[in-house]
Amino acid sequence: MTHEVVSPWLRRKRPASVEKDWSEVEIPASMLEDGEMEQVRDSDRPAHDLVRNRVLFQTRSLSIYLVRYSPGHRIVPHVDMVSEGRLYKLNLVLAKPKSGGKFSCERCIFKLFDRVILFRPDLYRHAVTRIERGNRWLLSFALTRP
Repeated sequence: MTHEVVSPWLRRKRPASVEKDWSEVEIPASMLEDGEMEQVRDSDRPAHDLVRNRVLFQTRSLSIYLVRYSPGHRIVPHVDMVSEGRLYKLNLVLAKPKSGGKFSCERCIFKLFDRVILFRPDLYRHAVTRIERGNRWLLSFALTRP
């Protein structure tokens, strides 16, 4: 089932599963090393309370997300899998948590004040430390190139 999405910039169809404003973000077990699964869920809160991901715009080559990471969440070191092409991510940190939630990457293309980060998640391991207090808000642009 698909729903028609109308915007001033684009008229297209997308799967109904993408239509939801907020969806739980899951890290596929295939992206984790042995023992890392426990690190992802080191909070008593359900996963859907820890991360909220709103799809703002999505095409075959560009996706834009508004993401909220809550206390207790962390992103273990991983490399994003892509079926083909090169993946670039531009993350704009809109709000930093009061404690924890530090981003790290083996290699960034561009990084400004830990707020504007351009990197290749398909080539370099990246992670976010456990958020202790406050929320981490991102505006994330994902661009896939041939």
